[in-house]
This record gives sequence, structure tokens and C-alpha cells, in this order.
Amino acid sequence: MADNPPAAAVESRPAVPPIRVRRNVANLLANDPIITFYDKAIGAMKAKKLADPLSWRYQGAMHDYPPPASDFPVTADNPEPSDKSFWRQCQHNSWYFLPWHRMYIHHFEKIIMTHVAQLGGPSDWALPYWNYSASAAAALLPAPFRDTASNLYIPQRSANANAGTAFADSGDTDTTQCMGSTTFSAAAPSPSFGGPSTGFNHAGGTMGLLEATPHGSMHVAVGAYMASFRTAALDPIFWLHHCNIDRLWEAWLRLGNKNPPEWVNKTDNVSFRFHDFTGAVVSMKSSDVLDTKPLPLWYVYDDDPLVSTP
Repeated sequence: MADNPPAAAVESRPAVPPIRVRRNVANLLANDPIITFYDKAIGAMKAKKLADPLSWRYQGAMHDYPPPASDFPVTADNPEPSDKSFWRQCQHNSWYFLPWHRMYIHHFEKIIMTHVAQLGGPSDWALPYWNYSASAAAALLPAPFRDTASNLYIPQRSANANAGTAFADSGDTDTTQCMGSTTFSAAAPSPSFGGPSTGFNHAGGTMGLLEATPHGSMHVAVGAYMASFRTAALDPIFWLHHCNIDRLWEAWLRLGNKNPPEWVNKTDNVSFRFHDFTGAVVSMKSSDVLDTKPLPLWYVYDDDPLVSTP
């Protein structure tokens, strides 16, 4: 029988940090570190130049890019990057809608976590999610995003949203149809949970049920930046909205549904490029993000039955 390793060797192994928990924003106070450090980190990202892959506007442009305008100036001292191949990459009307956005959120979250750590925030910081389907009250824009002194505030949103009054109806937030589907992907135009099998698909085609409602309907309801591919990711609520869409994917799987076998068996070779939190270029495939619990994702949602922390 092999000898046990020396005690000193065991003690010297680096500790594995607790898995990060993405929490419902409705259960967070306005001064919760999850909220306050998200605000501060966005401020730090906004201070970076457009051409910096870790800047607020560059990260937004990876989803899509608005042409230079008064809201989005391009100047001699703040130019566009010479390589814009990472921009306008969001996947829609496709079975890649869910995995691409999971990858996108993952890298954005790690960039935010780096700023949170530098600012003295919690080491286990994780993006919260906005579960607007829970109730009429939950469908209101979360209060911290209505604070005009905050980086979380966007004045161009729906006036009702920024006023803290109803701006979406029950049809916008309804998950009955998408969660009732048992097929992740079906040939267009047949409806399915995750959308039809495609190659790279930025726009156009048949929408998956989850992408249509509540995903698309809530984008439109919030309005302004959120209502356009080009500007959606420049509204801080975008990231909580997509965190919730990602959570619904996890909830759908817990019902006993399955991801496409091409991803599970790693026979689908389509990959997508991102910048990690250091700015380095990385590639990911759908098969890399089917389980959120192992590294590199390392997160769960607070409604996962395995989560027992408060």
C-alpha cells in the first residue's frame, strides 16, 4: 500500500475556494457588496479606452457595435482598435445562443471580479440575476439600477422602468412555453427550447423559445440600449438579464431535459474567441460550458437544490 504523503505536503496544497453563488438581485440590499462593487467595477471599466479589450465599450462591442454617435464618440485620443474581429459576435436565432452568451458572461464576470478584488471587495463576487418572472414586483427594474448617481443607471431606458413602475406585462416575463419544451434544438421552423442547429449566426432565422420569451421580450420592454443588438450590453442590467436566461437553461436541465448530443460528445467543433480577464485571447466551444460547477466557470445559482448557503 502506498505511503501517505507527509502532513506538510498536504498542508501546502493551495486551498480550493468555495464555489461562487449567483444570487437573485431581489434578495440583495442596495448596499450589498455584490451591488456596490458591481457599480464601482463598471466605473473602472468605463475609464479604459475603447480599444482596450477590458474596457466597458469594447466588451459591449463584442455583442455588437453602435456606429460613432453622440452617445458613443470615437476621438483621436480614444480610437477604435485596429482589429475589430472580436466585435459583433453575439449568437442569436441559433442553438449557440445559450452557450455563446454563457461564455460571454463568464469572461465579463471575471473582468469585473478582477476590479472587485483590486477595490477590496469580496473574493467570491459573482454576477446576480434578475428573476423578473417571479412576481409583478420582481419585474420592476431593480432599485439600484434606478439610482441616478450610479454607474448602473442609464437615462435612456423606458421612463417607467427608471421610475420604478411597471413597464413589462405578464406575457413579457412568461416562461411557461419555453420551460414546457422538451427539445433543445429542432430544425427550423419547428419551435424548440434552445433554437435550431446552425453555424455561426449573428442574426436572422428561427428563434428558440427561451430566446424569444422572456429574453427578447424583456430586451424590448426595458427599451433604449437594451432594445438593440448594437447597444444592449452597454446597459448594466443586460448582464443580470442574461444571467437569468443562463439560470433558466440550468433550471430546464434540472427538469430532466438534455443538451444536444453533439456538444456532449464533443463532435461539434465550432469555437468562439474571447479575451480573458488578463486580455489574453482564448477560445471556447459549447462542450466547455455545459456544466457550470467545474472550473473554469465555477458557479451555481442560489435556487440550485445543491446550494445550502444563505
